[in-house]
Amino acid sequence: MPAFPAAGDWVATREVPTDPKVDMDISEPRTRRWAELSDLRYALLLGFVEHYLLMTGDTRRILTAWIFAEMRSRLGYIARELTTMSRAGVEAAGPVAAGPFTLPLALHLADDAAGWALHRELTEAAIAKVEEMQAGDDADMADRYLVDLLASDRARLTFIGAGAKGPQTSFARDIMPLFRPKDIKHMIDNSTLDLSQYEVVREEATEIARRVASRGRPMPPPPDQRWTKVQLALFEQWIAEGHPD
Repeated sequence: MPAFPAAGDWVATREVPTDPKVDMDISEPRTRRWAELSDLRYALLLGFVEHYLLMTGDTRRILTAWIFAEMRSRLGYIARELTTMSRAGVEAAGPVAAGPFTLPLALHLADDAAGWALHRELTEAAIAKVEEMQAGDDADMADRYLVDLLASDRARLTFIGAGAKGPQTSFARDIMPLFRPKDIKHMIDNSTLDLSQYEVVREEATEIARRVASRGRPMPPPPDQRWTKVQLALFEQWIAEGHPD
């Protein structure tokens, strides 16, 4: 039987940083771009939280959905991806990266208008960063997660540009981020349903709503975290509004 490395050996060979800094610790170009994207997503999350604390009503509900999406489907996934990427080269067993979680310069918003302006600026920056990543690496050009992320951010930018008016939900902006990459892969592998595709989710929306709320055969299955009441309500609202794309 092969011997498994001790915990100390694992840390020594992987060298995961405990306080990574993009400028100082990551020199591998592709990894650096992913780390920069992580920082942009973290800034978006903090901006959504700050704006949420200023608001009430519909705006707060929209921001709640965005906050959960960033935590569940954005930062978590990117942070895990970074721990598989080399900080300084291509050696499989060399030092790997980690999510930097750099605090943005601006942490406080004056009012509602400042909130939407910040979300626009950061969303535009996030879109530009993904486009840079796709142009700089063939693997990132074909990365399905980045394709879906780009679609979601562009839908958000359109929503902000319209003065945050129109349908209260959007598949690309609000519903697709509810499904993590692992959820999408699990459903494709086990039922051939592609949860990243609007037509599929629209067709199966009633069954999906039943499954994510079920305690008998829940989706996602244990031990993964169940959807929150906010996420369930968002999906039900999308159905009620006629499945806007």
